Amino acid sequence: MEDIEQRTARYSAAGVEVCWFTDRKTVPWLGAVPAVQLARAENGGPLLLVAGAARFVREWCVQRPLCERVQGALPCGGHGRWVDVAELALGQFVAALVANTVRPYRLRVGEPVLRWIARQYFEWEAEQLAASEAHRRAAERAAAAERRREQDQADHMARIRELEARQAGFRRPVRAWVCQETGDTVAAVRTGKDPEPAFAMGLPVTVHGELCGVICPVASRLPALRRELEGLVFFAATEREAARISGQAAPGQRVVVLEAEASEVPEQRAGGGVTVRPVGRGPGHISVRGMVRIMTGVDRV
Repeated sequence: MEDIEQRTARYSAAGVEVCWFTDRKTVPWLGAVPAVQLARAENGGPLLLVAGAARFVREWCVQRPLCERVQGALPCGGHGRWVDVAELALGQFVAALVANTVRPYRLRVGEPVLRWIARQYFEWEAEQLAASEAHRRAAERAAAAERRREQDQADHMARIRELEARQAGFRRPVRAWVCQETGDTVAAVRTGKDPEPAFAMGLPVTVHGELCGVICPVASRLPALRRELEGLVFFAATEREAARISGQAAPGQRVVVLEAEASEVPEQRAGGGVTVRPVGRGPGHISVRGMVRIMTGVDRV
């Protein structure tokens, strides 16, 4: 192997083009240097080229814009392959060699070995390589889009779980506060169990069967539901959430902040001219009685 490679390199350095011919049955350097393997025809006919030359067999999906062998709509990258030319008459090959219509070429599709090929096959392989690269880029973009979709879905589900956890913490306080102020039974105050699109993914609150408020609605969903939810009380877990809600709610709509340590939360003005007041005792806070009056609509009479 080293000997023939060195000899080929010296010929090339001297500007001499080389094609090695051999009739050996085992040729370890076939494919490493420009060479062909010969054999006598079984019927005693002329010498035949049996290895060392190749042709490219093109294969595309029936619909070129779509690849039928991969999932999804992707451009076909081609499924062509190189095959060895067998039983080519030696005289025919030498004629092509002298006419310079075949050249030694290291294949790029499949095993990277040297083979004698015609220009047409080089162009067909180049066409497939370009299509394969386009297919690869399209597949990468599709995979990236799918990863983004999955991540967005995971983030969305995480936000829903976080929202449900916050909303769950409101059910008991709202019921307790309303019942304590009105003296009604627990059954008189009800809250939804799951976020509902009709209430901007919040939990509806009813008193004596009448809708009066929404627990932790999603602020970005409120503009499309302003008319339907106008007049209800929105409950928020934090001042920041209340500010987002009031910024998207109808003008003048009340947003009430329920916090564990409400006495430390001052009154503030949120976007849209809505007053956001925490529930609790002391100056600057809305009382439980006042909250019930808001929920039952007494203040609007």
